[in-house]
Amino acid sequence: MLTVEEDLEKVAKVNKNRERTEMFIKALEAETLLALGKYLSSSLFYDIGPVISTRIVMFFGARTAQVIETSVHDLLSVPGVGKKRMLSVKNGWSLQRKLTDQSAQLVRLKFVV
Repeated sequence: MLTVEEDLEKVAKVNKNRERTEMFIKALEAETLLALGKYLSSSLFYDIGPVISTRIVMFFGARTAQVIETSVHDLLSVPGVGKKRMLSVKNGWSLQRKLTDQSAQLVRLKFVV
């Protein structure tokens, strides 16, 4: 049977591990959002530069990809994003999805160059 001190020590270790895990997840989310911002400002998305992509990612946070995927018109809520930029994101995202799907199909068919 554990003593109270040993029990408290185990609880402290669990809490410390939980804190480390939470810090790792936050760092991973930040890195993912940074990468998504860079991706949105790439040449695939016409008329979306680093400023607008940062605004989009800051506005929606971890939901950015989901918003683009399922409710792209919500981008109009972001300052500086009008219909033209919203359509650019919509079209670029759609193109990227098609290319990804085609690549996956080629891999399934074992057609690798």
